[in-house]
Amino acid sequence: MSTVTDAPLSLLPSVVSRRLEAMFIAVGESDYIGEPVSMVAHSLQAAALSAKQHGDDEVTVAALLHDIGHAVRLCLSREDNTTTSLE
Repeated sequence: MSTVTDAPLSLLPSVVSRRLEAMFIAVGESDYIGEPVSMVAHSLQAAALSAKQHGDDEVTVAALLHDIGHAVRLCLSREDNTTTSLE
């Protein structure tokens, strides 16, 4: 099994972005901690608000990913093969 750290440094951004994309595809439509909004919608709302208020790319990315731990936990807790798509 390869890990993010096995990738050459120049490929790291694309490896990470592919894994994030796979995770959001796998669990993004799940509800956001009991709220009437999906994880993806919540993340996009946070990023849009950040972009509007700050305009700073780094802060906007941080807003987009601020709850990434919830998605990771959901992926890892699934009993199907969802986690294999993240490798």
